[in-house]
Amino acid sequence: MPIRRKGIFLSIEGIDGSGKSTQIKKIKDILLKKYKNNLIFTREPGGTIEAEVIRKLILNTNKNNWENESEILLLVTARYEHYKKLILPSIKKGKIVISDRFIDSTIAYQCNNNKKLKVFFNKISKLIFANFLPDLTILLDIDPKIAITRNRNRNIKNHYDKKSLLY
Repeated sequence: MPIRRKGIFLSIEGIDGSGKSTQIKKIKDILLKKYKNNLIFTREPGGTIEAEVIRKLILNTNKNNWENESEILLLVTARYEHYKKLILPSIKKGKIVISDRFIDSTIAYQCNNNKKLKVFFNKISKLIFANFLPDLTILLDIDPKIAITRNRNRNIKNHYDKKSLLY
């Protein structure tokens, strides 16, 4: 059964170093003037206390030895907490929710052109989230070489920043 939405849910996607944070800040500056009481900015993984705990586990810069399926399950768990406790209640109240990442990032980073992992992820997502998707997804496209250069200049790094173009 479709969810009745009063609000709007947008996701902003792009590889690390694509400028998501910069563009989200610009969107925030523009929209806060008109919608300040009805605007929520969030991120994935994260957005709730529980999801932030999972974020720390996943993004730990120490060597992670998660099985691919385990990492997907952790991300789906974080997303479910985020969805149930922040996104869904907010859009039901008529708020505009803008998230730095959502489902597309999991497909890109964890499934990584692996058909078996994509089927696994899609089955779990369909079971848990039914057909819930953002009303709009903005994909920031950038030359991966430029993104890698930007990532090298960052002070904060996570284990995804160590990936190569071949990942």
